[in-house]
Amino acid sequence: MIISTFKYTLKREIRDYTSMLLMVFFPAILALIVGNALQGDFQAPKTEKYKVALIEGDMYMESLKSVFAAEAVSNITETIILNNHSEADNALLLGEIHGYIWYDSDEINFVVEDPELQGVAIITFILTQFTRNQNIFTHQNVNYNDYDVIGNRLLETYIQARGLSNNHIPRAFDYYGVTLTVLVCLFGSLYAIKIISDTLIGRKQERLLSVTNRLLPIYIGVLLASILLVAMQISVLLIFYKMVYGVFLGSNYFRLIAILFIFIIFSNLFGLALISVVKDYGIAYTLANIIILGSTFLAGGFVIIDLDHFGAGRLINQLLPNAVCQNVLFSTIYETNSVSFIEYIQVMAAGASILIIVAVLTNKRRLAK
Repeated sequence: MIISTFKYTLKREIRDYTSMLLMVFFPAILALIVGNALQGDFQAPKTEKYKVALIEGDMYMESLKSVFAAEAVSNITETIILNNHSEADNALLLGEIHGYIWYDSDEINFVVEDPELQGVAIITFILTQFTRNQNIFTHQNVNYNDYDVIGNRLLETYIQARGLSNNHIPRAFDYYGVTLTVLVCLFGSLYAIKIISDTLIGRKQERLLSVTNRLLPIYIGVLLASILLVAMQISVLLIFYKMVYGVFLGSNYFRLIAILFIFIIFSNLFGLALISVVKDYGIAYTLANIIILGSTFLAGGFVIIDLDHFGAGRLINQLLPNAVCQNVLFSTIYETNSVSFIEYIQVMAAGASILIIVAVLTNKRRLAK
């Protein structure tokens, strides 16, 4: 009976191709709108070079000049050479430089205009590493070419420690391609509500009970059909995002598919539990839409919001199912390992268990027949 119910439900719903197309084209168009409108939020602001002066001195300052001449360093700093402190103080006062460096007996000094500028942290990092590397070389055997290499390596280390992995800087389309895919998975609960309502609620259930007293196989067959329909739509949507919008999906496609399929199952179980409790299609459909859109907003699915100020950000990321799904998807795509796949399965399994218990308890008498 499970297989026959599955086939019948699948054929019936595929005939309603309008609803299926809307489930694909709505998020595709929405991604186009928000992807273009909010692209600026994903672009790094252009920053002016940090202007620093080096005061002429001994061998150490000559070595330091070579470090600041390295391409990786010179891309973000502008270095000038001054003869003495008076020139440097005057340039700092006039705003011609942001800071200056000089060597005094046994230490390197760095005078800055504004210690809060980002350039200060970068220059401090370079100077710290430079002084450590000075211990490797004697005063007479400094190799300027080596310092040029050191300068490039130091800044690359600094940037990589603070950058995204997987060699990709996300665009708005990359972000909303993921969040709107999760939204469509959640909309799968509406499929479950509709199909179960059409098959097992009210008079339809009474007609079924007149020919069979085994409703559990029918519930399973209907739910499997709903899960497959949503999975088909998600597949089409992902291919569209990838081929048309160039959405970055990483390289671990197997895990990506597994994450989304697990969430599709969870979403359908949510629809099953909701219609089982409410037992009215209109009310269940409305409540589901409110919950889906509200949770998507809180999870940053439409616009990125910072809820940490309210102390809710951490709670949402750990407990809201679509937020958990989004986070593990981003972790997989960008290979950050910030969210464990095993933990994701555990959270989804716990949530699914609760939904199944709710559905079984509310349908206990009907399923027992």
